[in-house]
Amino acid sequence: MFLALKGLHLITLTLSIVMFFTRGTMLVRNSPRLDDKLISAAPNYIDGLLVVSALGTAIIIGWYPFVDAWVTAKLLATLVYLGLTHAGYHSRKARIHNLAAIPLIYALATVACRDPLACFGGP
Repeated sequence: MFLALKGLHLITLTLSIVMFFTRGTMLVRNSPRLDDKLISAAPNYIDGLLVVSALGTAIIIGWYPFVDAWVTAKLLATLVYLGLTHAGYHSRKARIHNLAAIPLIYALATVACRDPLACFGGP
């Protein structure tokens, strides 16, 4: 079960990042394809599975949000990332959408270091 959830999490993370860059490029170019059903709906499903698989994986391993500081930081950064990407897309503002790169990079760094300071501090 753990490997399936972890695999799903890694796949949805990759797809989320690909869709982030794809939609960001389309926003900058003001592409008419932004209104395509697949471009509009797929990120909602992908990001939903991303959060569910992350929480499932964390629970199986025993890393709990609001107990482990780095897991909390990753979860909050991920939610900010998702909020900014969706807000930027739905308002058609590339600046808002592109701001989502900051919490995305922070979340990835937090996971890599397992530290809420994301490798920027500590001993």
